Amino acid sequence: MPALHQSKQIVQTLIDSGFGKGRIRLILNRSPKRLDITPSELEKMLGLPIFAMVPNDYPELYETYAEGRMLNRNSDLGKQIARVAAKLTGLEDEKGQKKRFAFFG
Repeated sequence: MPALHQSKQIVQTLIDSGFGKGRIRLILNRSPKRLDITPSELEKMLGLPIFAMVPNDYPELYETYAEGRMLNRNSDLGKQIARVAAKLTGLEDEKGQKKRFAFFG
């Protein structure tokens, strides 16, 4: 709960300083499979929609770090991180479908 309270304060500070609410992207990192609070309750509490959720995969990350290698992009966590990156860059639409890249529109 302290992290959620601090997150709410950060969001409010950003908004108070003139940072547009529409420019803030809320990403839940290392989210457990079962949340103690529903995503809609969390959105209401923070005053922002959840942009993306990245699951907690501690065993995968531990193995990756222990072996001194990068996270495999074909792992479940690697795929989730790639989806968040695509969504942040606008290469993926709201329904999770990749947009086609074109030079001339």
